[in-house]
Amino acid sequence: MIHRVLRRTVPVAVAFVLVGCSQGDPGGFGSPPPPGSRPPSTTTGSPAPTEASPEQVVAVSTPGNRYEPATLRLPAGEPVILELTNTDGRPHSVTVEELSLQMTANPGETVRLPIEAPDPGSFVMYCSVPGHRQAGHQGRIEVA
Repeated sequence: MIHRVLRRTVPVAVAFVLVGCSQGDPGGFGSPPPPGSRPPSTTTGSPAPTEASPEQVVAVSTPGNRYEPATLRLPAGEPVILELTNTDGRPHSVTVEELSLQMTANPGETVRLPIEAPDPGSFVMYCSVPGHRQAGHQGRIEVA
């Protein structure tokens, strides 16, 4: 009984599909969408690769209780990688309270932190290891 039903419904279903695919039927397969309708969305995979802009790295080192360079310059509103290299035998950090930024490097270590500089301004950076700021370990970050 099931076979008889299938034999009768399959030809009817094929006929409906063929009629819907004809060129004379608006909205059929292969015909343009009706005016005012949205085309179906399709996913074709990831977009073609584009040339990536090189990451801008702003580097500072800590040879003792000072920064080299003493002033860092950052572009306003653009992402950069802040890189701290500790060339001293003690831990050091870069702390900027106004930017909620703090990074620490142990002796011989280089650490990186992606940041986006805020609006233009001048900010104090200092080493937050106890006693280092008092010993003069501070500098500036200039955002322009």
